[in-house]
Amino acid sequence: MINTPTVFILGAGASVPYGFPTGKKLKEDICTSFKERYLEKLKASMESDKDDMQKLSERFQYKFKESPNPSVDRFLANNPSLSEYGKFAITMYILEYEERSKSLFGNSSLKTQDKKDQDWYTYIFNRMTEKSMQPDGYKDFGNNNAVFITFNYDRSLEHFFYKSLINTYTECQDRSQIIEELKKIKIYHVYGKIGPLGWEGCGNPIDYGKNLDYDALDFFKDNIKIIYEVQKDTKHLDEIAQEIKDAKKIFFLGFGYLEDNINIIKLIENINMSQSFYGTSVGLFSQEVDRIRWRFHPKLEHFISGMTFEDSDCLTLLRKYL
Repeated sequence: MINTPTVFILGAGASVPYGFPTGKKLKEDICTSFKERYLEKLKASMESDKDDMQKLSERFQYKFKESPNPSVDRFLANNPSLSEYGKFAITMYILEYEERSKSLFGNSSLKTQDKKDQDWYTYIFNRMTEKSMQPDGYKDFGNNNAVFITFNYDRSLEHFFYKSLINTYTECQDRSQIIEELKKIKIYHVYGKIGPLGWEGCGNPIDYGKNLDYDALDFFKDNIKIIYEVQKDTKHLDEIAQEIKDAKKIFFLGFGYLEDNINIIKLIENINMSQSFYGTSVGLFSQEVDRIRWRFHPKLEHFISGMTFEDSDCLTLLRKYL
């Protein structure tokens, strides 16, 4: 059970162990095959202005490929006129990655080249259920003091929690009771997600990893939000800011520490010296980590001792400090 108010802030690296792409890998996918994939979908649709749409899709891929922007969301923030095609690409590719990671259990992608286990989903689920070893133990799941703020579009975390709960507490005859507990755990998608899962019971649900035709992709792409769209949703951002303010522990997992992302959730304004901070810093030089620390100073006068950054995977960080 997680009793201490804890916020987990997730970047692309947090989903990588489950077969999802980094921003760089998603860019490679789009720049390599988007135009052909888009036209394949478009041909089967009833759209009338296919020639213009083809030209615009080609322009999006070309401009993105020639841009130094490392991720599609940053590129679209600077090029809102191309957002329709960027959102389409995100939706199409993320659903394909979801399909590849459907089981999330015993997945070979959970092993790195050195065979080191990085499955932090299983670890955190077991922590959240460690005092619930009885047939109705699922009733305690919603009492965990854990909040997840993710910058990822995929729904692997909530899918994993749902599948884990229903397959752990098989004596429960009414899944709605398990779903009720699961919904108590807040998972905020800062830039939106492809759509709600069926069990979430809201909006227009879409199955995890479902293969969609052009019309469906065109519909669901609007669930993806660009930074200037998110900024208009003050209620959503205020809720996230309050969660950060109320936390005692904050974990940055697979997070890139981009200033835009730090600013959009009002992180600096809402942290305080009573909190503890832990973050992964895989591949960063010590000078880069120092620059990240300085972003939190002088709000955190104890920023050197109060912020722990480690060149480790998410699982290792959580095992040491959660």
